[in-house]
Amino acid sequence: MFNNISTDNDTPHNVGELKGEMNENVKYIKKFRMEIPIHLTPETATLEDIKIHAITQQYLNPNTVQKRITYLKFMENHVIPINLRKPDKNNFLMHIRYRLFYEQPPAGVFAIRHEWEAMRMLLRSYGIRPWDIRLPPCPKHRKRNIPLPDIAHEFWHYKYYKNRYKRKLFQYMYFTGFLLGMRPPAEIANLHTYDIQFLRNKKAILTITEDKKHKSQRQIPLSFQLASDPLHKSLKNWIDSWRSKVENRSSDDYLFIQHNGRPFTNKYLGRLLSENGKKVWKHYQPYCMRHWNAIAKLIQTKIKTGSYQPYTVKNWMGHETIKTTEEYIKYAEQYYELAPYSWIQRVLRHPVMEGVKHVERKETDRKAKNSSVGNSNRRNSVWARRRPYCLTDRIKLTDSLRSHLSVFHSNIISKNFLFSLYNIFEAFFIDWEKKLKGCYFAVSSLPHVKSFILMVMYFFCSWNSTFLHRNSFQTSLFNDLFQYFSVYHYNNYQGVNN
Repeated sequence: MFNNISTDNDTPHNVGELKGEMNENVKYIKKFRMEIPIHLTPETATLEDIKIHAITQQYLNPNTVQKRITYLKFMENHVIPINLRKPDKNNFLMHIRYRLFYEQPPAGVFAIRHEWEAMRMLLRSYGIRPWDIRLPPCPKHRKRNIPLPDIAHEFWHYKYYKNRYKRKLFQYMYFTGFLLGMRPPAEIANLHTYDIQFLRNKKAILTITEDKKHKSQRQIPLSFQLASDPLHKSLKNWIDSWRSKVENRSSDDYLFIQHNGRPFTNKYLGRLLSENGKKVWKHYQPYCMRHWNAIAKLIQTKIKTGSYQPYTVKNWMGHETIKTTEEYIKYAEQYYELAPYSWIQRVLRHPVMEGVKHVERKETDRKAKNSSVGNSNRRNSVWARRRPYCLTDRIKLTDSLRSHLSVFHSNIISKNFLFSLYNIFEAFFIDWEKKLKGCYFAVSSLPHVKSFILMVMYFFCSWNSTFLHRNSFQTSLFNDLFQYFSVYHYNNYQGVNN
């Protein structure tokens, strides 16, 4: 019926086309909207007229209108077609019945509702009151597959592309999507640099434009880790370190831009997020990032206050009603039993330190090609960061020496006294050996230091030999010291052995 009518959607979609196309459509609508009547004539109306009428008279979002125009084309070309020139209620009901019970595979309930919304838009443009029909009921609850924190952590460490900027681009977008809970892809694609207000305490306030709510805005506070932390994929890191490398005249202050400097369209970004996300987790859908954030926020309120606080999460997520937020409580209870800890702190944790580097839990065996730094963290199998000498062992050393020194200062020659003296020396030996990266003490490195200390202990034990012979523990300690001294340092201190 409308097949011969050419619209702007018949032209092939250019990958990464500019957002300026929507501005041109708005200018076109403003130029010719006075020629569009309040109610269209079914015999002469085109799909372009219906589109302009839906935007200017019904005040629908242009993206929503475009989706409904697609449904109208589908219904017109279906096996049981719908006459868009002369819409009829019985014709539409026959179409629905065929789609639900005779078509293979059968249509879903939500697809039927989308077609009904498109038909209502068409009837309003013709000035016809929408029909009073009953649609099949929608399920009250649907399963929500969301990744656990360790899998979510891998989304912003996975190597998606060989190109470094493209790889970092999607890592930062996944980090932002999971931890801010924005509606993908529109709210991510529409972020601008001026939407971020950095504060003096290195935190920030983010203004999110809700495309779903007719460009309404909401503000959320960002912590230091999300705003400015140099150790995480914060927004300041993205603006200073990566976005500035590809920014040009086409960027137009958009936060996330392609490698050619152009911003994303919603449709193109949604497709890329879905394709790349399935490389990490096969159940991934872009909207699961928002579900993950809602559940993580509810679990965080559970840990802090002892109960779920839906009103706090409602303000963060931007839900219109509290019922929408309360639907997530059931899933939060289920996932809290699987992972009973703070999900947000889990994915923002600093790596655990072992030796001279940070080491996290292993996820995959795939290694990235990066040999610029030894013991680097540039691999997925081990999340690590190279660090200077680790202080974790020093803290343990201090705690152990504190108990030994308290006995040492008692000035009483006893079993605990000699045991503490030996442990103090041994602890310092271990500490010095770690500083030398495991090299054993030799004459060339620190001449005679260890031998000298053992010699002093030997003379001290000899001075109190009567007490040592009465105590089996001190006797064994004395023999161990004497044997160690005689074996490793006999050539240097022969006189001491005699």
